[in-house]
Amino acid sequence: MADVALQYLNAIRVAAFRHAGPHDPRLTDATWQQLIVWAAPRRLLGRTPEARGIGLLWDDPRNFGPRERRYDVGVPIDVEDVDNVEAPGFVVVTPPGRYLCVRHHAGYETIMDTYDEVIEGPLRYDGWTLLAQPIIEVYRNSPSEVPESELHTDIFFPVAKL
Repeated sequence: MADVALQYLNAIRVAAFRHAGPHDPRLTDATWQQLIVWAAPRRLLGRTPEARGIGLLWDDPRNFGPRERRYDVGVPIDVEDVDNVEAPGFVVVTPPGRYLCVRHHAGYETIMDTYDEVIEGPLRYDGWTLLAQPIIEVYRNSPSEVPESELHTDIFFPVAKL
């Protein structure tokens, strides 16, 4: 299992597009492409060098089937960029707080395996409960920059101790 650490995460302002359905890269790629085509002329890409993209999974995988899930794909933006975000894009501000963080070191097609490790490990046995907030994926690099085996995604699970 990957190392899981408790971290405080500041709010992240995100320009996003909604994907409804399975959290599967073969299905979310089209939404990511739409976001990139929309965000590029608005100069919203590359605002934060340490985060290439942000994914927000709104529905707990234990309670929602893949077809019922809401997943926002997005890019981090600055406060002054908010006025440049218009439909079909929208702005989401992630809640600041305590998160269990794990780094996924692999291609996106296995990201749910990392979710399962955290859900079946610390969330099940260490007294943490998942809050009704999005699970945040911070994409540290992209497939256009590195081979799939070198992709790094930090996954932040919003938690509280029972």
